[in-house]
Amino acid sequence: MKLQHRFWTVVLLLIASGFGGCLKEAVQEKGLGEVAGNIIISNEERANVPVYNTSGLWTYRALDKLYDRYTTKLVNGDFEVSSQDGTDKIFHVNGGDKVEASYVGDLPFMIPNTETLQDEAQFFQFPLMVGKKWKANYYDKDFSRWLMAENSVTDIETVTTPAGTFPAFRIERRVFYMSVGCDLCDHNKYWLTYTYFYSPQTRSVLKYHYQEEQEMDGMGDPVLQHTIDIELIKFDAAIVEERKADDAHS
Repeated sequence: MKLQHRFWTVVLLLIASGFGGCLKEAVQEKGLGEVAGNIIISNEERANVPVYNTSGLWTYRALDKLYDRYTTKLVNGDFEVSSQDGTDKIFHVNGGDKVEASYVGDLPFMIPNTETLQDEAQFFQFPLMVGKKWKANYYDKDFSRWLMAENSVTDIETVTTPAGTFPAFRIERRVFYMSVGCDLCDHNKYWLTYTYFYSPQTRSVLKYHYQEEQEMDGMGDPVLQHTIDIELIKFDAAIVEERKADDAHS
């Protein structure tokens, strides 16, 4: 409450005094946040790029469903994701057994480490703040084509999973493309929609939803083809303590 009071005090005084040009310097000097254009962003409303000082461990539960075709490339069950030296190791967990996953799908994007941030798909672009937008032009191996994704941070929501309840940045990602077999052929339209929630406290995605819709031959309504749901069910508590320590020194 004290931080909020000081923040708005600085803003109102500067506006009332006609010193709008000093707003950015005053807000940053007080350590209250940043100013982007005419928008004041407090430190509580932004997420900087996470730093992984130790090897973390996150456990996810994935449900991957196809509706009208068959493939062996599905990600179902529980998976442990570890991040060490900026790269991922992903294991499929079944009871007491744990084996390295042969197909990982979108699981690597749950942890925005160096490997994820350097991927051309650009699921993240830090710092995150509500209203931020970016585009990514990338080659998708599953679709064997170049795609353009439009990404936006739409809100900060309280998200609950079996791992706990945390405030998280809601990110929406949309892809549209058309597939044409030949000049005289009908065309198919595809919509790919992603919604995922990033928590600065767990330094990971809490929930992730993907769906693919297709309109066949340019006729009728889009039909649901594929869905993926992933949620965090457990993580190393040391990650939160590490975050608190970083915040105390920042």
